[in-house]
Amino acid sequence: MDQKTNITICCPSRGRPNLAKRMLDTALNTADKPQSVDIKFYLNDDDIELPNYKLMLDKYEVGTHRSTVFSWNQLAEQSDSHLYMLAGDDIQFQTQGWDTKFMSQFEKHPDGIFCISFQNGIDNKMTAPHPVVTRQWYEALGYFFPFTFYHWFVDTYTKDLAESVNRYLFLDDVLVKAKKITKDHTAQKIRTQGIPQRDQYTYDMMKKCYFQTDVQKLKEAIK
Repeated sequence: MDQKTNITICCPSRGRPNLAKRMLDTALNTADKPQSVDIKFYLNDDDIELPNYKLMLDKYEVGTHRSTVFSWNQLAEQSDSHLYMLAGDDIQFQTQGWDTKFMSQFEKHPDGIFCISFQNGIDNKMTAPHPVVTRQWYEALGYFFPFTFYHWFVDTYTKDLAESVNRYLFLDDVLVKAKKITKDHTAQKIRTQGIPQRDQYTYDMMKKCYFQTDVQKLKEAIK
């Protein structure tokens, strides 16, 4: 594990520069090796808060508004790391040394086929809203996070896959606090125009048509 970047945190953000900065600060301040944590933001060129983002953040990409899943994958594909975390701008890292705890999972599973989740202060083990996957996971499946979704169910499908190969690793001793923000303009953009219903349909069809193929790819990588 001598790669410079151990963990890449991928975070699209809109209208929330203060939250994005808070997420970045809590991640780096609680990491054992902050120099090995790469935090990548995707920002929208039509966001009225863009000037404030530029004042607060050092590393970001600016482009047209697009699906969060597209952004999560694109940000991950631009980085060469061991681990890749799907993140929202509203999370706060609470556990000192969370990065060491993440990286230690390679000692238990050196083939690198696993998905990490953790305490979030809301639903905990019931869902994996901010899954962490590996470079080997990407190489086995051909994607970091299932690209067919717009925003919803990407975590559910990822968790389903990991559980199916007995590689869903829930870390009880790590808390990354989350708070679902549902009322601001950013939250409403992904809750309108049938997006949740569209992703529910996509999830059902993915489970029906492609899930077993993805499971088999992971099993072969584990062998």
